[in-house]
Amino acid sequence: MLLAIDIGNTNITFGIKQINCAFDVWSLPTKGIGQKDIFSSQIKKAFTRYFARANEVKEIVICSVVPSVELRLKAICLKIFTKAKVFILTQDISIPVKNKYQFPEQVGTDRLANALSVIYNYQTPAIIVDFGTAITVDVVSGQKEYLGGVITPGINMSLSVLSEKTALLPALKIKKPGKVLGRDTKNSILNGVIYGSAFMIDKFILSFKAMLKQEAVVLATGGNLKLMQKFCQQINIYDPCLTLKGIEKAYILSK
Repeated sequence: MLLAIDIGNTNITFGIKQINCAFDVWSLPTKGIGQKDIFSSQIKKAFTRYFARANEVKEIVICSVVPSVELRLKAICLKIFTKAKVFILTQDISIPVKNKYQFPEQVGTDRLANALSVIYNYQTPAIIVDFGTAITVDVVSGQKEYLGGVITPGINMSLSVLSEKTALLPALKIKKPGKVLGRDTKNSILNGVIYGSAFMIDKFILSFKAMLKQEAVVLATGGNLKLMQKFCQQINIYDPCLTLKGIEKAYILSK
């Protein structure tokens, strides 16, 4: 049994997978790792829910954009999953994705995992939207090259900044907005952030398609996937396990 782990700035996503089976997935808040004992018990509880035993996990693969967390989580996992070996995905791993970034070492391993996942599970050229703490929109060419992309503030970050950097705007939690025209301050903020993000992403997708000069499959993943699914018009495929699939494939290819 394999356990793939995607450490993000907001959440840590865990995916349990038997050979030739789909992932069973759950998430925990990244900040929760500060309370090690509670965090460990939450991982164990999740395994019980999926009728899995810790000693059945033989391989753990970690992809992280939070360096301070990955080693702490590795130590926790080794205590729980005593039969497992831990592999940490890094930028210099040998995978069949040509990294065309000007400074290749700057590309997050999650973005490379997404590119790899698209190459093996879908088709190229492709445009990948990841709705995380930050929203990324990345491009993979028909020649399986990671060309680059854009990074913008995510939904939670945008809402937080509006509240923190202004005197009168309130702090809000995410919820689905109504009609585009806001009739009060709360709805004006929610509409501006959520519809604004959707309009921006659709425009990026159209721009990248024009750059590629050919039709491209457009996929989306990430923590706010369900929320944004209704509002983005240019996305073809929604895959909440896209990154986990890429993490698994990178590990298989590294053997």
